[in-house]
This record gives sequence, structure tokens and C-alpha cells, in this order.
Amino acid sequence: MEADLTKTNEGLSSRNEVIEKQLVELKASYKEEKEYLEARHTKEMKEYRTDVEAKMKQLEQDLSATMAKNEMLKDDMAKAQEKHTAQISDLSSKYAAYQDKAETERKELQRLNDERQKELQVTILAFVIYG
Repeated sequence: MEADLTKTNEGLSSRNEVIEKQLVELKASYKEEKEYLEARHTKEMKEYRTDVEAKMKQLEQDLSATMAKNEMLKDDMAKAQEKHTAQISDLSSKYAAYQDKAETERKELQRLNDERQKELQVTILAFVIYG
């Protein structure tokens, strides 16, 4: 029985050595895998951060360009509005001058018509009287 126990003890001892060796290998493997994953994570986070920073910079540039274009369009619109206001003012002045001229011509024509009427009346009267 002692021989059986010694044999069993040797088997267990041998098995224990194998398990301890596997444990050392697993710890080493775990450490390597952990270092690999941490390095990969760090690298991917740097790449992600670089990508996000580049996108943010591009968006800031796009925003600046859009704001500059907006200001330019506002200036163009103000110039166009000034131009149209000047054109409307000019056309209004010309229309007022045209109306004044037309009214003056109408009055002159009315005056000439009245003179002609008087001359005709005088002629008719003279014809009636002197025969």
C-alpha cells in the first residue's frame, strides 16, 4: 500500500509539475497577449484621434470658407440692392420729369387750342357781321 501511495504521490507530483509549467506558460501568454492588445489599443486610439483632429480641422476650414463666402454674398447683395435703389430713384426722377414735360406740353396745347378757338370765334363773328 505504501508503494501505491508513493506511486500515486509521484503521479500527482508529476501532474502538479505539468500544471505549474502550464500555468507559467499561460501567465507568459497572457502577459504577451495583454501587451499586444494594449499596444494595439493605443495605436488605434492614436489613429482615431489623428483622424478626428483632421476631420475637425477640415470642418473648421469648411466653416471658415462658408462664412467668408456668406460675407461676400452679403456684400454682393448690398451692392446689388444699392444699384437697384439708384436705378429706381433714377427712373422715378425721369418719370417725374416726363410727367412735368407732358403736363407743360398739355397746357401749351390747351393754350394754343384756346387761342385758335378765339381766333375762329373772331373770324366767325367778323364773317357774320361783315358778311
